[in-house]
This record gives sequence, structure tokens and C-alpha cells, in this order.
Amino acid sequence: MAFDFDKYTNKAQEAILKAQTLAAERGHTAIEPLHLVVALIQQKDGVVPETIAKIGARVPQVIAEFEQMLNERPRSYGSNMKPNLGRAGVEALNRAEAEASTMKDDYISTEHILLGLTDDTSLRSILEKHGINHDAIL
Repeated sequence: MAFDFDKYTNKAQEAILKAQTLAAERGHTAIEPLHLVVALIQQKDGVVPETIAKIGARVPQVIAEFEQMLNERPRSYGSNMKPNLGRAGVEALNRAEAEASTMKDDYISTEHILLGLTDDTSLRSILEKHGINHDAIL
């Protein structure tokens, strides 16, 4: 991954690694925003599931809808490569870094990543359907 992993909190690092695992398990060649959002929402003891619940969304339903999207993505077979960040994944993490900078935070957290993902067009319809948007998260 071509970014500074040390800028991320432990939970954020865990989520990025989980996103990589999700992509690999499903035969996806790149880590995209979809993998990141599923990893964040499924994170045990994470702030993101708690935040989503506080917004009023039903976490299991949100996970189920994103899981369905994951299952519909094309698979690549026969490759033992570890998926790297795709272009959209890099853009989402760049937006997360910008959020952290705006908030004058030293490290990029899972909340910053979630904020960065709210601008992703591939995720927006499901997020907005459940009331999960930039303003609601803040």
C-alpha cells in the first residue's frame, strides 16, 4: 500500500487490513471503498458501528446491503496476490486524511475514514438511505 500507515490509529489500521482480507477472500484484485466500509461497520468494539447506530440506522441491515454489493462484484480466480488499494480506495483515504487535517487531528481514525467514504458515489445511495452522511456523522 502506497501510503503512510503510521498516520493511522490502530483501529484504522485494523480496518484497512480487514478490507484487504475481505477483498482477497472474495477474489477481488483491489481494495475499494466497499471493502473499507464493510470492514469499518463490522469492526468489533469500533466507533463506526456505534456512530451508525446513534444516527438511527440498523447496523445489521446496513452490513447486509453492503455484503450483497460485495457478493455481486466480479471475482478473479487463480491469483494469490494480496489486493492493493484501488484508485477509489486511495481517493477515500485521501479524503479521510483531509478530514483529519481539517479537524486538526494528528492521526487518521476510523471516523475520518467513514467521513471520507460518505463522498464515494458507489456507496452514497445505501449510506444516505440509512441517514448516514457527513453532517450526521459529525
